[in-house]
Amino acid sequence: MVNRRVEFRVNNRGEVRTDFIGFAGPECYEEADRLRRLLATLGVTVEDREVVPKTEAQMALETGADLDEEAERTKKAKSKAGPER
Repeated sequence: MVNRRVEFRVNNRGEVRTDFIGFAGPECYEEADRLRRLLATLGVTVEDREVVPKTEAQMALETGADLDEEAERTKKAKSKAGPER
């Protein structure tokens, strides 16, 4: 089993950078939504300013997945999401 974790880094201006490590394909987005809903119950509003998807190689390295498997998983996730706007 892959060790999943979410890392938060806060700079001196109060800006937060979040890194979802060990999540495959769209799982990081699902976890981000879950975390956003949880924080909302505590009165904390989270606004995405920039989302930087990881490369297939980065995801494979973090999850231990084969690059071909990861590419196929990403391709399927994008097709479920529909056309980009």
